[in-house]
Amino acid sequence: MQFCGEPGCGVLVSSGWCPAHTRHQRGGAAFATVHRLYTSARWLRLRADVLRDEPFCRVCRLEGRNVLTIDIDHVVLHRGDAITF
Repeated sequence: MQFCGEPGCGVLVSSGWCPAHTRHQRGGAAFATVHRLYTSARWLRLRADVLRDEPFCRVCRLEGRNVLTIDIDHVVLHRGDAITF
């Protein structure tokens, strides 16, 4: 068992998403487009570069704590436009 693939959802599932967060309810084609962006070689390289250059959580650093991060976030909102990656 694992948690639902939706960030913040605490429902246990055997795999994937819970019924409330299935692909159909996640937006279908819109989800597929975003998924393609975040699994592209370009994004994965950028993610690795950012984590290498800045391995600690920015918010935690502002609070005086050094916590390694596994997630990165956009400094500039891209609105689905891969050109701004």
